[in-house]
Amino acid sequence: MKNNKKNIYFFQFNFNYGNEVFIPYSIGLLWSYVKSFKEICENYTSKQFIFMRESPEKIVLNLDKPNVCALSCYTWNWEINVEVSRLIKEKFPNCLIVFGGPHIPDDMTYFFDKYPFVDITVHGEGEITFHEILKENIKPNSQIDFKKILGLTFNNKTKKITSFIRRDRIKDINNIPSPYLSGVFEEIIKLPYNFQPIWETNRGCPYKCTYCDWGSSFVTKLKSFDIKRLEKEIHWFGENKLGFIFGADANFGILERDLDLAKMLSIEKEKSGFPCQFRVAFAKNSSNRVFEIAKVLNKAKMDKGITLSVQSLDKEVLTTVKRKNLKFDSLTNFFIGYQKAGIPTYTELIMALPGESYNSFKEGIDKLFEAGIQNSLIVYDCVVLPNAPMNDKQYKKEHLVATTKMPIFLNHSLPGDNFTQEYEEVITSTRSMPKNDYRKANIFSWIVQTCHTLNLTQFISIYLYEIHEFKYSIFYEEFINFAKINHETMIGQELGFVNKKLDENLQGKNRDTILEEFSDITWALDEASYLRISKDLNKFFLELKEFIDFSNKKFALNIEKKIIDEIITYQKSIIVKWNENGDKEIDLTYPFHEFYKSKLVNKSYNLEKGKYRVRIIDELNYFGNKKKYAKEVIWWGRKGGKFIYQNIEEIKVID
Repeated sequence: MKNNKKNIYFFQFNFNYGNEVFIPYSIGLLWSYVKSFKEICENYTSKQFIFMRESPEKIVLNLDKPNVCALSCYTWNWEINVEVSRLIKEKFPNCLIVFGGPHIPDDMTYFFDKYPFVDITVHGEGEITFHEILKENIKPNSQIDFKKILGLTFNNKTKKITSFIRRDRIKDINNIPSPYLSGVFEEIIKLPYNFQPIWETNRGCPYKCTYCDWGSSFVTKLKSFDIKRLEKEIHWFGENKLGFIFGADANFGILERDLDLAKMLSIEKEKSGFPCQFRVAFAKNSSNRVFEIAKVLNKAKMDKGITLSVQSLDKEVLTTVKRKNLKFDSLTNFFIGYQKAGIPTYTELIMALPGESYNSFKEGIDKLFEAGIQNSLIVYDCVVLPNAPMNDKQYKKEHLVATTKMPIFLNHSLPGDNFTQEYEEVITSTRSMPKNDYRKANIFSWIVQTCHTLNLTQFISIYLYEIHEFKYSIFYEEFINFAKINHETMIGQELGFVNKKLDENLQGKNRDTILEEFSDITWALDEASYLRISKDLNKFFLELKEFIDFSNKKFALNIEKKIIDEIITYQKSIIVKWNENGDKEIDLTYPFHEFYKSKLVNKSYNLEKGKYRVRIIDELNYFGNKKKYAKEVIWWGRKGGKFIYQNIEEIKVID
């Protein structure tokens, strides 16, 4: 019997991180839903899930008579989706090409002029709309009328439809079968990759941050998947030995049951050994529930660090971007609680938010450090997404938002595929932060993350602030000035790299940094600087001493020469090294190690002069293995503060 079924291909391109590959969850969800309808199974065959980035020509060459191609679109795969679709339409002009996902703009005024090969765009949740598209597409061509379907725009070639009627959100998302439990991933899970599943326990976000495409009032109500379904999915992760789970929730921990889900994950790991880790965006305003979840995951060694996202510490900025943080005292208390519990945390800021100035950005970092929030600061670019409220024309005009189209930066990924470069719109100027100040903020962010966050100078700057009232921002601004004047020093050379990269970025060129001797993946600017400095720490700290000597005189800090030598020796000794054994004993005049530990949990500590000995045991022993060091310390360790040795003991020496 002749098979008259129409062939559907699903596309969800992702970048891979070495052999780590995301399971194409969105398209799996689509097929799981539509194939639950009899008329779809009788009339369509799902030919393939295509998710690995290859030459678009090769991808299209391997297609077998496609009738429908459905492409999941976001910022990291837009360009390859466009090119693949263009080639499909050239070779198979009657193939129906459907674009969906968060990257589809609500404003469709010129969309089909620019992308005439796209037939349909789906706006918002796609499951019901896609089912109705396929159902309509079964009819004879003369009877098909896509225009009557809610939630889409249709390119009818003669009169382009550029507006749409938004479909209400799905009332009960549990009517969508789980792609993990429905069997749609049975074939791809056998492929030789380390798959990372996307796990969605609820949909929606009650917040309205203008920089986020969750910020629409349309998706503020949370809708949850049934907990029994989620428990079965956890078992599926364990049975298939999936190590890394990427949570898709906007606010994990916002619901009471999220603590139960964390416990289920830990029980499954204890039983099967998998999943190994769970990474998720925690509830925006950290709470006691998030703290309890963090303890469960940390005990099971499943956490990737707890995010304390603040984005900005300026009240006016937060109002401008409709962001509401915890009161700062509460944030500090949570941070100290995590530190005392031994749970790694990391703090996120976004650079160049509308309303943020160079000074407010710098003062925000001062405020974090002065409150004892020292570890794992991460500063992100502000990217304007198509449907984020920040992309509104009036909003951009009000705040003089100017963007630069840059190649997308996905840290720790393999470099681009050389076929299709992806891009993102990065804010590089606002009314409050002109381009020159944007440049200054980038350089300040770079030196703080390289030297403080990654721990080249963290202890030293804490000591100078606590004992000599030398502000963190002054320390790092002066270090930048030192680098400018002494461009032959290591930090001076790194500043040269950063300035050159900023020039390229502002011209719309690549932000990737590749260091082949350490890895074949991409590195952020601060990480690349740290890795290059790690090759000659002796030279770096000799030059750092020159800077501190100079600052001691310029600012009349009155630090004894012996103490300068000791704080530098201590700082240098505690840093994890790849090119030497870290075992060491050092003698000090003050108990700097106990002082440092106290300050990391924001406790007062009186330095008592005497004789102290610090013993450092190197349990890592990298023996010159740069690649292993880079992966474990800089990549994996960044969100856990793994840059200093963990086995350090300080004793008071009695004569």
